Amino acid sequence: VQALAARSDGRHICYRAYVADRGWQDPVCDGAIAGTTGKGLPIKELNIATVGTKGVNGNGAHVTEGWLTGAKWSSAADGADMYIGSLKEAVSPLQGFTIGLGDGSSVCQNAHIKDKGWRGVGCSNPNAKDKWIYGGSPMDQKLQLEAVRFTV
Repeated sequence: VQALAARSDGRHICYRAYVADRGWQDPVCDGAIAGTTGKGLPIKELNIATVGTKGVNGNGAHVTEGWLTGAKWSSAADGADMYIGSLKEAVSPLQGFTIGLGDGSSVCQNAHIKDKGWRGVGCSNPNAKDKWIYGGSPMDQKLQLEAVRFTV
């Protein structure tokens, strides 16, 4: 993912999804779909890299466990890979995620949720105290994340 993000000038976000029963997908960038729609296959982990944003940070919420106890926010500098979620068999798939950029600028996301479809584009507010955005199923619904799109 990091190599793809660094291929061209400007600001970019590249990412790929680990889809249950399918494995890692090829990386995509800047608004393309990672994951699957209409197949009922959950995302277990996301791999994200940015260029021109001073890095990326985030965390994953899981269908059964919610926010994992003791889990720290992941972060990566520009051009480095960040992972959120878990490939451990005992940990349930992602139901959502938080994501923010190192320079505090806006990052946009759209999450596709089981039985609900695309939830609509949401963007972080660079003027807010918390400069991140949540994407995914409402925490009380516990529905699996199936696909994502990101832009910077």
